Amino acid sequence: MTIRPQMRLSLADNLMVGIVSGIPIARENQRFSSFVRIIYEPGHRH
Repeated sequence: MTIRPQMRLSLADNLMVGIVSGIPIARENQRFSSFVRIIYEPGHRH
């Protein structure tokens, strides 16, 4: 089992960067992991 907390950093109104780290819970042979993702949210039309 792994906990993956995420932090989002806003770059513009519709563009963010998500920074995710993986923290193992019970496995002794697993290591910490991390990845970065780009989050794009198109504008909503009303």
